[in-house]
Amino acid sequence: MSTTASTVASCSKRLVLPHLEKSISVLYHDSSIIVINKPSKLRSVPGHANNAAPTASSTTDATPVVAITGSIQHQEEKEQNSTRSSTIGIISSEQQRDPSVWQDTKQVSGPPPMTDEKKRCYHKTWAYALQEAAALHVYSDDEPRSISVGGLLKGLASLPNSSAVPRKRRTFIRYCVRTHSRLIDFPRSLSLSAADENTAAKRIAQTKEERIANKAEERALVEKLAEKAFTVVHDCQIPMLNLPEPTKDEESALGQLRLLGFEPSREIPIKVVHRLDMETSGIMVFARTDNAASKLCAAWRERDIVQKQYVASVKRWPPFHEKGLSEGTINYALAPSEERLKWEVREDGKPSETRWKIMNVKEESSTNMESTASGSASASVSPVLLSLVPVTGRTHQLRIHCATVGSGIVGDSLYGDNPVDWTEDIHDEKSILKLHASYLSIPHPVSDEELSFQCNAPWL
Repeated sequence: MSTTASTVASCSKRLVLPHLEKSISVLYHDSSIIVINKPSKLRSVPGHANNAAPTASSTTDATPVVAITGSIQHQEEKEQNSTRSSTIGIISSEQQRDPSVWQDTKQVSGPPPMTDEKKRCYHKTWAYALQEAAALHVYSDDEPRSISVGGLLKGLASLPNSSAVPRKRRTFIRYCVRTHSRLIDFPRSLSLSAADENTAAKRIAQTKEERIANKAEERALVEKLAEKAFTVVHDCQIPMLNLPEPTKDEESALGQLRLLGFEPSREIPIKVVHRLDMETSGIMVFARTDNAASKLCAAWRERDIVQKQYVASVKRWPPFHEKGLSEGTINYALAPSEERLKWEVREDGKPSETRWKIMNVKEESSTNMESTASGSASASVSPVLLSLVPVTGRTHQLRIHCATVGSGIVGDSLYGDNPVDWTEDIHDEKSILKLHASYLSIPHPVSDEELSFQCNAPWL
């Protein structure tokens, strides 16, 4: 099966967000994958908004304290508090099975105060979030170990080392199912009892299939409770981390897919297979199932299975302008630079290979003609359109390779002879990176048939 741009043109016209200036268009979708065309200046995945996170001085200088019967309170931090740094023990082992502990007004020290140098980490705040979730007013009437979300939360919070409770959603649910007998009291109507002489006979009469069915029902119920409990704990933890404001769904390709209804719930998320730079436009693929994501990621690692092609515009390309070459290969090892967000060519970096080919030569602009007349030798060459095939997939690989060999890609704000001032204005032609992922060929993760997509650059 081969899918081209013409085949999916009708689909891409329907699945867009017309009210957004920077809107994706869906080229293809089925139950396993989604293929889109991403515009320039749009994130591939959600991130942090541009506004800075509030600092400690703008929020509070006090140390949060968790009360078993209420929400987080505040008190001044005591100097040289060695006991807090050595353990996160919320409830002592002697109290872990005592329901009366939930009626106590004992307070528990919270995470260390927020500072500019060191933010609260995810691990340290997890136990405190678990305590706060268990103490929420909505669960105040739930008995510890009862068959409810509140009972499960209180059972988890009463563990000797609640900070050891898994922090990943799926691992958290599996942990609750595996240890549910310690967390929730399920009624045992057929348990042996001296008061009922017929109990033993009833238990013997219960078939193996019935006992297995009862266990399966318990596990299914615990899974539902654990799913809700994780969401409650996670929501309690977010304010403790003091994270920057997340981007809106409109500000990323993945978020726009959510707006289009491709992610009915966050419990079944769309899987990211690969990414494009924010400034790069072009074809992207997302997976809708774990199996599809696993197979596509494996195909990406093989390099020869997935075929990618980019189109880029450069003002000066010495292999062509000086040596007359029409195609070639660039091999420069790349490594992270000391400058934030940038990479650089370095001998001890990761091997990186890019194949290039001249597509066409643009006519000289009037500006170039005037510069030539004034005696500028570099302006006498005409810009060229390159076809780029990244054999490896390093960060900013195409942009760095083009800047190392020639003048850099037109509109690049980080690399090249004259980096431009980047703006979010999509109508500012000078700040639009002339790099577009124009072709993608992948094996379908279910049928293994080849899917090919082609989409022209908007600036051509």
